[in-house]
Amino acid sequence: MSRGWKGANVLAAAFFALFSAVQLNDPDPWLWVAVYGGASAICVASILGRLPWAIPLLVCVLCGAGATWLGVLGIEESHLMPGFPQSGWLREERVREGLGLCLVGGWMGLLAWTGARRVRLGSD
Repeated sequence: MSRGWKGANVLAAAFFALFSAVQLNDPDPWLWVAVYGGASAICVASILGRLPWAIPLLVCVLCGAGATWLGVLGIEESHLMPGFPQSGWLREERVREGLGLCLVGGWMGLLAWTGARRVRLGSD
């Protein structure tokens, strides 16, 4: 793993850990603490070279399914929260949660792609 990619993973792990911590004021905190905390742990496993590429691929697919479920069904009720816009599209909790799932899913997709590429090229 290149130093640049390792550095990006360190930053991602730190950001996902921070995102996990700030979920404690959410109406359903433990689900989101687990999502972001798990993403942080997966980044750390990748940094240590102990991550099979299929794990982030699975998380990527699950995040995509979750974001689609939130967007298509829109069944979650909106909770107005202090510190967030009280009008506009970011006021909707499901929009914010969908964006979070897209962030996690996108990074997990990159981890899966780079991991599969390393295996294919024989770098692992």
